[in-house]
Amino acid sequence: MIISWPDVGPDTVSLGWEIVDLIEADLRIPTGSGAGGPLRLTPEQIQLLVAWYAVDARGRFLWRRACWRLPKGWGKSPLAAALAYVELVGPVVFDGFDASGQAIGRPHPSPWVQIAAVSEDQTDNTHVQLMEMLRDSPAVDERRLEVGVTRVQFRDRPGRLEPVSAAAGSREGQPLTAAILDETHLWHRTNGGRLLAQVLRRNVAKMGGRTVETTNAFAPGGRSVAEDTHEAVLSGRSAGVLYVAREAPPVEDLGDVEAVRAGLRTVYGDSAQWVDLDRIVEEIGDPATEPSEARRFYLNQIVAPEEALVDLVVWQQLVDADARLVEGDTIALGFDGADTGDATALVAVRWPDWLIVPIAVWERPQGVADWQTPRAEVDAVIRDTYERYRVVRGYFDPPQWQSEIDAWAGLYGKSVARWPHASDNRIGPAVERLS
Repeated sequence: MIISWPDVGPDTVSLGWEIVDLIEADLRIPTGSGAGGPLRLTPEQIQLLVAWYAVDARGRFLWRRACWRLPKGWGKSPLAAALAYVELVGPVVFDGFDASGQAIGRPHPSPWVQIAAVSEDQTDNTHVQLMEMLRDSPAVDERRLEVGVTRVQFRDRPGRLEPVSAAAGSREGQPLTAAILDETHLWHRTNGGRLLAQVLRRNVAKMGGRTVETTNAFAPGGRSVAEDTHEAVLSGRSAGVLYVAREAPPVEDLGDVEAVRAGLRTVYGDSAQWVDLDRIVEEIGDPATEPSEARRFYLNQIVAPEEALVDLVVWQQLVDADARLVEGDTIALGFDGADTGDATALVAVRWPDWLIVPIAVWERPQGVADWQTPRAEVDAVIRDTYERYRVVRGYFDPPQWQSEIDAWAGLYGKSVARWPHASDNRIGPAVERLS
């Protein structure tokens, strides 16, 4: 179980205290039975905002980007919409400390805020919420705003807030001051999401701005933007990221209603005041609901889909973090080669403990159209691998690599075996033996 919640209190030095007041003064409840009434933030929402806008003794923000991994219905999109509005009109630029040592902010002189998703329909999740929050709000006239379907902007000074999608193409170079990356568990290489995330972060970084991701629990192994952020935080490779997540405790049997209900109470927290947990319990128990989806979207647990050959989360738990190849180890190799578009990989399996170790992977960089696998580098790595370890067998996928495989066979003899992975009569039985 993961519970990662920011530790803030009344003494936390942050622009967030002013920002909470602004949100509650300007915005309205967007949906539900209380729609149109004054928006009142929950203690958990206040904690997130105060933590996000916390500053150090020099007035610098503690965090450069954030990720909120929370269950469906928690209220991520409305809070993200409120945050986007704050970045447009609110005191988000540090402007000193008051007599008590609390941070003071001022509005950005020319804010440019984007709410991004991989499709136009998904941008509606957040942008439409903001439009409803501003409906009949006196803040529209007081702050001289124009509120439209395609953007919110000032009538008489620079500044705009707009929804954007991956389908709109590259946005390289736009001087953004803030960006919301919505539902990043859906952002993949194939739909342009990973490239969009990189572009947004670069655009924001050059302006000294920041980004916030919202996401449900991702499907492991899908290489989504949400998974990249999660792994970077766990590995300690991504400094300055505020990662907020709350998973339900382990629930072995989704048919155990009381255990499921207890898990939901933990993961939904304050949002249980508007989420009908009994209704969610029924949804989880519905035979039409896949167990993995129930765990991911409602219990906020990272689990593999039912059709996955290997549960990568369980697999990682079985791996010894200190396990590594040592020179002289007895290994077998697997090689899958490509020329341009696909990846090339070399993987080792050690005997007798069956440790699987990726030796090297060559993959076309994002945004680079004209790229070829560096064959000389691949050749050098394979030769080095044969020199450092006792390679008893190497299985090489031959298409487009015939000449190189001939050369390796000349050097290393019968340990080099051609293995065409497109051959069903070989791969099918091999997978059956593995499973």
